[in-house]
Amino acid sequence: MSIKRILGTKIKSLQNKFPVVAIIGPRQSGKTILIKNLFKDFQYVNLEAIDTRKIAEDDPRGFLFSVYSLPFSFNL
Repeated sequence: MSIKRILGTKIKSLQNKFPVVAIIGPRQSGKTILIKNLFKDFQYVNLEAIDTRKIAEDDPRGFLFSVYSLPFSFNL
């Protein structure tokens, strides 16, 4: 639990300094849960879903600004 608190504090600090913060790591290591808990007011976008990814690839600008409202987090 303390690791998540340390990471959470660092991620929140970085989020205030940068427009984009990437959380990377091995599969099933808790990245998505961490982000969903830290940013409960963000809309979550899962780009692992083939249909969603296709829409984002075909029209990235339209995808970002007409389908989802800011702020949001991505799962690639």
